[in-house]
Amino acid sequence: MTKENKSKTALECEIIAFRPIEHPEFCEKFVDGHQKVLEEHGLGHLTSKEDYWIKQEDAYAFIALKNNVPVGGIRFEKKVHDKDLPLEKALKSEKQIVSNYLDSLNYTNIYEACGLWNSREVAGHEISIFLCRASIALAPLLGIDAVLSFNGVYTYRIPRELGLRMVTEIGNEGIFKYPVERFHSALWIHEDLLTLKYATIYARNSMLTLRANFNQTKIEKNKRGGVLIHYKNLI
Repeated sequence: MTKENKSKTALECEIIAFRPIEHPEFCEKFVDGHQKVLEEHGLGHLTSKEDYWIKQEDAYAFIALKNNVPVGGIRFEKKVHDKDLPLEKALKSEKQIVSNYLDSLNYTNIYEACGLWNSREVAGHEISIFLCRASIALAPLLGIDAVLSFNGVYTYRIPRELGLRMVTEIGNEGIFKYPVERFHSALWIHEDLLTLKYATIYARNSMLTLRANFNQTKIEKNKRGGVLIHYKNLI
């Protein structure tokens, strides 16, 4: 990393992969940062600072820090028969249909990538995309067979780039009116985590590079010149 290249980046941060049950200090930052973002968008009622996942043995999380201040995050939650995933909780009116679909999936370890957020401080720097790439990159190394994601319409570009497909078998050809009537969201699934064959070429190469060596520092390109990211795997 040359001084010239570093000077061209608009932002420098860390993206850390960790097990919540082992790192409560990162969990607290994650919860506080996520809640603040929801409140800024008038959606503070959606989580009420839920922290149940912190104590789950099979949960994983990724947090973005700028000068040790949380600026983004995403987490993995495992589907188990006696507990609802966040997407099932969100789609209460369609819960049985959604649950039936999940039960039909022929995978041992199904996870939902959920709780994605980034702060206004890093808006426009594509931190959410880098967090998602990091999570998909590590997913098969964590024994995950398939990843689900429930996305608002404004984030559809992310699952498409990463190689997820929209689950059109449920909802209105995959679309649900959530969190309010005028807002559209959809369920997505990633079923080729090893090959990433449906991801864009750039995203695939980026994820495979992280999979081969997550603990690295690299400049991730964006419209603002790039972000210098220090990736760390604590799992």
